[in-house]
Amino acid sequence: MFRKADAFWVTLRALVLVARTTVLFRGGGNPAVTAATRRGLEVTPSTRAELNASGVDPWLLVRAVQRARRFWPLPVLCLQTALVFQALLEAHGLRGRLRVGVRKSEEAAVEAHAWVELADIVLDPDRLEQGFLPIDAQPSRERAL
Repeated sequence: MFRKADAFWVTLRALVLVARTTVLFRGGGNPAVTAATRRGLEVTPSTRAELNASGVDPWLLVRAVQRARRFWPLPVLCLQTALVFQALLEAHGLRGRLRVGVRKSEEAAVEAHAWVELADIVLDPDRLEQGFLPIDAQPSRERAL
C-alpha cells in the first residue's frame, strides 16, 4: 500500500521514465518507437483481482506522471505518457495495455491518441480517450526475405 511519502519517489521514477522515453523518441527513431509501441499493444492487462491484491493505487501513478510531465522542460506526447504508465505499472508488478485510438476531426483528417488500460480502468491524464476508436494490435509476423 502506498503512503504519502511514496508519492515523491513514484514521481521521481516517473520523471526518469519521461527522460528515457524522450531519448527513445528523439534518438531512437521510428524503429525503436514502433518496437516499444508494439510491445505495449500486445500486453494482456492485469485483472481487477490482481490490482486489488497488489495494493497499488493507479491514481497515485496518474498523478505522479502528471507531475513529472509538468517538471519536464520538453513536450511529452501521449504515447510517451502511456509508455511511462506501463513501465510504472510493471515496476509494481502489474500489466497495463497500451491503447491507441483514432478519430476523424474537422480540423485534421485523422487524429490519434494513446492511453493505458488496467483491468477496467482507463489511465489517461489527458482524459481524451472518449471519442477515439481503439485499434487492436495484430500479432507479430516475421518478414519474408
